[in-house]
Amino acid sequence: MSIYHARLSNGRHIFWGFDRMLEEYFIREHKSADEIEKEQEAMNGNLYTFEEFEPPNMMVYNISNHSTVRPHPDTPEQLEYANSEILEHMLKYKDYIPLEHLEAVTMDIPY
Repeated sequence: MSIYHARLSNGRHIFWGFDRMLEEYFIREHKSADEIEKEQEAMNGNLYTFEEFEPPNMMVYNISNHSTVRPHPDTPEQLEYANSEILEHMLKYKDYIPLEHLEAVTMDIPY
């Protein structure tokens, strides 16, 4: 598996790459530490919810070709994403994701 990371100017984090075992591309975005802290304070410091065993709403989305964990907020019912759709999300972060990675998704080449 190849996985890459960048911290955005707004404090959020993105992760992207290619999972060789599953043979699929992925991209995910996590909220900033400040956003998570504010949400935890609003929950009176409770770190976990009954429905999920991770800090509440830490992940904004986690999409991939076939193994989507958390759909993008714009497409909450979609669980599979074509390379072109993943590339569309990656292009929003073209200042952070190397051109070679964007081209690899376009050509369907693992990186």
